[in-house]
Amino acid sequence: MNLALIWLALILVGSIAAVNLIVTLRILKTVKRNSRMLMPAQNIEVDQPVPNFKTTKLLDQSTLSSQDLLGYPIILIYLDVEDEHSKQAIKEIENLQYGLELADVILLLVATDAENKIRKLLKQSNLLHQVVEFDHATYNTLNPDHATCFYQFIDPDGNLQAKGSIGDTHWLNFVDQIEEVMDMARTEQH
Repeated sequence: MNLALIWLALILVGSIAAVNLIVTLRILKTVKRNSRMLMPAQNIEVDQPVPNFKTTKLLDQSTLSSQDLLGYPIILIYLDVEDEHSKQAIKEIENLQYGLELADVILLLVATDAENKIRKLLKQSNLLHQVVEFDHATYNTLNPDHATCFYQFIDPDGNLQAKGSIGDTHWLNFVDQIEEVMDMARTEQH
């Protein structure tokens, strides 16, 4: 083998290795810098303030912010149209809708699915007006576990009052309270 050819091959391999090392180091530097900018998602604990958020209503694309809703209790409900528990929860929420309005509770159903799936599921429902979408960062801040059939009660001061799965003890107590509001309204009408 020709000695010049061997030297050329070594120089070529060495150059490629050097370029590879430089590119790898630049990528690592970028990843490290970006990872410092990202705060790890942490669950919001009960009695803690809910971070400010903005959301878009699905039907009319109007925006709401948590600041606009201060002074009202809010319930965020995360549903998945493919999940059977979520489909059953929708019926329960529809039954509570009147009581929520009477109690001045702001109901926001958080879209976790494609718009056409949500529209199809809720086409016979008044709940479509309550569906909102969060941008990815906001969604991850409010629901970092991406839980579905999940609720968060936010008090009028913007603090998380309770959270959990639809059907748990806090949810059942909430349902009882809203049903009492509806019963009182029916009694007053007679």
